[in-house]
Amino acid sequence: MPKPKTPPVCACPFCGQVVETSGKKFKNSKDAEKWAIVQCSCADAVAHVDKALLLEKAKEDIDELFGGEDKQQNPAAREILLLAAHMISDGAIESCQIKLNYGTKAGVKYGSKSTLNISRTDTETSVRTI
Repeated sequence: MPKPKTPPVCACPFCGQVVETSGKKFKNSKDAEKWAIVQCSCADAVAHVDKALLLEKAKEDIDELFGGEDKQQNPAAREILLLAAHMISDGAIESCQIKLNYGTKAGVKYGSKSTLNISRTDTETSVRTI
């Protein structure tokens, strides 16, 4: 008679809590660790998931505000803003503002209630010399 298989488990890297994988298959141990973090309810795991969701939303908002056909496409500016969002969420800096071409300003700052504020300001000046 074959031995019953023990259910596969993975552990939260923050608190060590073991989480049953319910038969899920993972490509590698990193994927299993990510799944364990999402399943765990320890404070560090919850904070990690919240931060990941915040940065994912920040990337979407940055791409929406500074990419696309109707906006200036500036991949370097988007990279800088995403890096700033990471640094702000880590507490390394409080805010970042950059001036792009044609009177456009971009900014990222920490908002209230653990949010990131991403801004785009377009200023147009019309001058006519006669």
